[in-house]
Amino acid sequence: MKRLIVWYVVAIMSLTLSGCFWWRAPNCIICTPAPPDPYLRKWEKPNVTDEQRRQDSVDCGSARDVASPDSACWATGKCPPEGDRAPNFGAIKINAARRANESDGEVSSRLFNDWQRCMLGKGYRFTGECFDNEISRNQPACGAP
Repeated sequence: MKRLIVWYVVAIMSLTLSGCFWWRAPNCIICTPAPPDPYLRKWEKPNVTDEQRRQDSVDCGSARDVASPDSACWATGKCPPEGDRAPNFGAIKINAARRANESDGEVSSRLFNDWQRCMLGKGYRFTGECFDNEISRNQPACGAP
């Protein structure tokens, strides 16, 4: 009896810590993780189709082909359509935009902020999360200039 109680407690604790409950079974970690929301769909503009949003993203500097897809997306096998992921600038564009002594991360960040300003200039509104941290405070989508 004592062994059964210990087994029951361990099973309940395992399910609790993993987030798997019968009402969440489709989205639990052990079962099937929910695919990430496509980043580009967090940019809203009235009466705009998905294809127009993708084209506006490309017009703002993102590559249509995504060279390094989101790993969570590939792990689930449920990747959003090309162009719905966060903007990708690619090594060629990053090297072409590089300023003296600028790292890849700094160039990517600058290009990403320029992309955000362009999307905002086209009338899009960012509906994703802005956090109370330095990264979010420096992003145009979250109110930075």
